[in-house]
Amino acid sequence: MNIKTYINLKAYDKEGILYLEKEQEANSLVRAFIAFLLLHISQASETIADIAGTSRAANAYAANCSTVAAAGLATRGIVAGTGTTAVAYTQYALVTPVVHGTGAGQLSYGVQTFDANCTDTGSAYKFQMARAIANNSGGDINIKEVAIYAQWYTSYTIMIDRTLLDHNIVDGTSISLTYKFEIT
Repeated sequence: MNIKTYINLKAYDKEGILYLEKEQEANSLVRAFIAFLLLHISQASETIADIAGTSRAANAYAANCSTVAAAGLATRGIVAGTGTTAVAYTQYALVTPVVHGTGAGQLSYGVQTFDANCTDTGSAYKFQMARAIANNSGGDINIKEVAIYAQWYTSYTIMIDRTLLDHNIVDGTSISLTYKFEIT
């Protein structure tokens, strides 16, 4: 058995026409993902750093995990940044997150979407989550990192994956980022 995580990027021009698609293996499910998994399968207590680096302790009976994000919410779901620091399992947040908005250096985050169900292909069991992000900032933004942020324990946000990616989003264009999870 292998657990694989991929990130797919689709880039759209100003008319909404797809002009680029690329996919790569995601760099790393970080420490918080493993701690969160242990928390739920063992029903024990666990400490996880939130995106501010503050250690948060909880037990599985009170914990949940949600990556559901409405349009405009850049603190949950798939998020983007411009940081270039190498990925390490100890990281707890994007190095340089890009906030939601239409001002200089900002991106417009769409609604976080998910497959309705897992898919069984006979050789793999998988699901995916996706998010559209538009650049209406007046300038280009070079995305260097993407992550999955999850709401945990009612009000804390944790990062469960951080992947390095290199794509320049030209002003007036958009991208769609899709994380694919599968067990083969």
